[in-house]
Amino acid sequence: MNLDEQMTSKVAGLLAGGGPDLGAAGARALVADLRQQAARAPKIVGDLTGLSVDAVVEVPVSVVDRSGWARMASRSIAQMAGSDGTTRALGASMGMGAAMGFLGRNILGQYIPFENHLLLVAPNIAGFQRAYHLDGKDLALWVATHELTHAAQFAAAPWLADYLLDRAHSLISIAETDTADFSLEKGPGGDVTALMSLVEGHAEYVMNEVSPRLMPSKRRLIEAMAKRRASGGYFRKQTTKQLGMDEKAKQYASGNGFVSAVVAERGHEGLNTVWQSRENLPTLAEIRDPASWIARVLG
Repeated sequence: MNLDEQMTSKVAGLLAGGGPDLGAAGARALVADLRQQAARAPKIVGDLTGLSVDAVVEVPVSVVDRSGWARMASRSIAQMAGSDGTTRALGASMGMGAAMGFLGRNILGQYIPFENHLLLVAPNIAGFQRAYHLDGKDLALWVATHELTHAAQFAAAPWLADYLLDRAHSLISIAETDTADFSLEKGPGGDVTALMSLVEGHAEYVMNEVSPRLMPSKRRLIEAMAKRRASGGYFRKQTTKQLGMDEKAKQYASGNGFVSAVVAERGHEGLNTVWQSRENLPTLAEIRDPASWIARVLG
């Protein structure tokens, strides 16, 4: 699949809109909070996971608007899709841009492993805070902790980004040549689903394990996120399904369950063996049956 990054990001930015009006003073305060809390997050991630966060401390943090997110995310998606810049499909680029426009209204933050860069989407974080009357500093720390857990994962497993690209390219190739063989349950699709379940579930687990001493309103944040994921009318729910975001929610749940089970049985030290080699990654069946991964990898 070849994508025109500029076309994709323009369409996404246009459809995403600008978000809530914060005013100049409000915007400055939000940016300051986001940067301050992002600076606190690496130590919290390290303390909770036992992973080294030396590299995570150096991850560049950009506080962006929706268009800024669309621009940088488009570049990442083009890399995932294997775009070589020679043949750019207008239809594919516009379709991807439309999908990203919807995502751009909702995404709070994103760690881009291929560029080692954290994006915090200020208008969406502000909108979520206002809609559920949340503590701004706690919310900023919560989002940053989730995303920088991803940074710790990829730092612990330097081979992981190449593995993800390889599996994604294989999956896209199947989708373009033989749709009958396309599956998110087996082959490259199963590998991608298992990996995304692991990394997203691990980040979900970590963000929800932050001590209330550091994040007093944590319980309120967890409840608000659950309501946010369950909310929306028919159009939103259908769009969410079409974009695979319902599957992403399942990944959070199944991956969180896997991580919780392994940590309960063998601690974070046992879980962290998963980052040592691709052979240690759980299969999709093992995500659903953590005991089988423990038996295979930890003995």
